Amino acid sequence: MTRPIPLTLACCVAWLFGLAAAPLAALSAQAAQAAPAAPAAQENTPPAGAAARATIYSARYRVHFLDRHAAEQLAWDQCAGKECRVSWQAGDLDLTADGATHEKLTRALARADEPRTQSFQLTLLAADKRAGGMAPELSKPAQRALADLKDFLPYASYRLLDTAWLRTTAGAEAHLVGDRDTPYSAELFFTRIGDPEARELLVESFVLRAAVAEGSRPPAPAAAKPAPEAPARSWETLIKTTFGMHVGETVVVGTSKLGGDTSALVVLLTAVPEPAAPRTAAASH
Repeated sequence: MTRPIPLTLACCVAWLFGLAAAPLAALSAQAAQAAPAAPAAQENTPPAGAAARATIYSARYRVHFLDRHAAEQLAWDQCAGKECRVSWQAGDLDLTADGATHEKLTRALARADEPRTQSFQLTLLAADKRAGGMAPELSKPAQRALADLKDFLPYASYRLLDTAWLRTTAGAEAHLVGDRDTPYSAELFFTRIGDPEARELLVESFVLRAAVAEGSRPPAPAAAKPAPEAPARSWETLIKTTFGMHVGETVVVGTSKLGGDTSALVVLLTAVPEPAAPRTAAASH
């Protein structure tokens, strides 16, 4: 026969169980508060999957060879009327757009942001105020460039001293020889302006220097009898300038007097067009 549990005893047992459970619940709440929150998704990280093409996000692209204007224009061309934000940060291109536009810009940069070589012809002339005409070796573009400046250049004859060819993606140096075997050194640095297919160039720096023989050294003692040495030379800057030009154009970079008032050096620079790729003739039937 089962005896009933007194009510007072049952209440005491329930009260004891409640005291035991309360610390466990408090500890669980404290652990939940101390647990680190799940890391939020990075703002510039594109979402994965098919939703990436429709989701707008920001990304930064490193530009190596395009100038700022060309890179920004290339980005805007990929937007094609869509909502975009384009900015330039010290050589980096920032684009805020949907995933499809980011994919298009990635492909466009792979095609356009690459080194493009440019050929230049450098011509060194001796000009004189005495009559004599144009040097017969000069190309027609060079003759036209000189004719265009005949009102500004007070010379009546031009004689070819030397020419040099440069082919570079940014900068190059050439060495030329003038009268009395005088060495000359020319340096240029250029960049393309505007659209990658544009034919406009900016010569950011052009410097022409001449080697000048220094004064003779005092003679050595007779007993030493040193071997003869080549005369020491220093380089004197004759022309330093910046200018713009187009591919296919010949420009008069500058002049420098050779001594006296009748003769001078004249420097011409031609941006030589790259030869067009040969077209394959269609087969006739």
